[in-house]
Amino acid sequence: MAVDIITGIDRIKSFVQSTLGCSCPEDVFEFIESKDKIEVTNKITLSTKINVGNRLLIYVIESTDPDFITDNMAGIVMLGKSERDTFGFNRFRLVVVTDDTPDLKKLTENTFNNLDLQDDKIHLHIINQNDYQQLNN
Repeated sequence: MAVDIITGIDRIKSFVQSTLGCSCPEDVFEFIESKDKIEVTNKITLSTKINVGNRLLIYVIESTDPDFITDNMAGIVMLGKSERDTFGFNRFRLVVVTDDTPDLKKLTENTFNNLDLQDDKIHLHIINQNDYQQLNN
């Protein structure tokens, strides 16, 4: 059982450092909490929510639906920003797992970039399903 826990922590750490490009100091990774399938509203369920060292908050959502992205991006970012500020995290990263369709990626980036909720401690990452599966395997 302990091997599975260590492996899970190693996968999360690798995902955060390699896939998301986080250069957090090593001591941040001494505490990692990850939860799957978090329903935040009746329309939005986070695929994964990760707390790294009580400093980095990560929301992962999966969607290939352009309407979901445009209709819910502001709400998701607002929730993440609020949780970041309420619990004293340094950063909030929103990870959108989608297919490799350039139009959907561009729509996701544009929707995010047009939000008034952003600050320099909120980041968007758009990854494909293969990158996300590395977190779960």
